[in-house]
Amino acid sequence: MEKALLDGQVVYASQIAKNYMTEKNIRLLSREKKLRCTDPGCKKPLVRYCHGEVNFWRPGGNTNFRPLMREIYFCFTLRKFGK
Repeated sequence: MEKALLDGQVVYASQIAKNYMTEKNIRLLSREKKLRCTDPGCKKPLVRYCHGEVNFWRPGGNTNFRPLMREIYFCFTLRKFGK
């Protein structure tokens, strides 16, 4: 997600990532749960700022990958990887 709402203003992750102090302030505001989804019909409007290629992240994760990740986890668990 590239954009989020902060106090009614749209902020863009690509612009935030260009300046360290701006990014640090946005992280603090994110921790205080001040970032919201720009979609008015969103069921989980709280947005968290994260560093990386996808900078804004919506709690709940991507449900399309959950079954795949579960299968991968069970494959590694059955083979006792990481133990």
